[in-house]
Amino acid sequence: MSEATSESDAMAPRMPPELRAAIVASAREWLDVPWRHQGRRREAGIDCIGLLVCAVRGAGLEIDDVADYSRNPNPHELLRELSKYAQRVSVPREMFEPTHADPFAIAAAKPGDVLVFWSGAPHLPRHVGFRTDVGVIHTWLEIGHVVEHAFDDDWTRRLHSVWRLKATI
Repeated sequence: MSEATSESDAMAPRMPPELRAAIVASAREWLDVPWRHQGRRREAGIDCIGLLVCAVRGAGLEIDDVADYSRNPNPHELLRELSKYAQRVSVPREMFEPTHADPFAIAAAKPGDVLVFWSGAPHLPRHVGFRTDVGVIHTWLEIGHVVEHAFDDDWTRRLHSVWRLKATI
């Protein structure tokens, strides 16, 4: 384990294994639900922010739902809202188009952590999902529904940052 990851992990909020498992299980309940911008219902569809809100609530935690965002959310607002409920546990990356994987961010991610990905053009941190024991679960517009898959090179390069939910939310 690298020194940067060790320092970051030491400052990160502690999340009990039961809570990690509950978040992942809650997110998995949404598998195959269609993608729908600002969606929050299984029968109507869900987007990545909706999956974040619904999975966290499904695990028994409180989180506000902000639904007045565009299909390409403002990255600064996304990270600001996320910081109300979670703490960044990966080494910060600058807001530029990613060219390689960040081994510190990948090593910091544990099941139940929120993953922020680069998305769109220009590439900005605009997409979220959850780390799982398999890889990542998220609502993938290009596929059209909620999916869980392993981290391949492409998704590893897209990883912007890792966030851990605060125990007090």
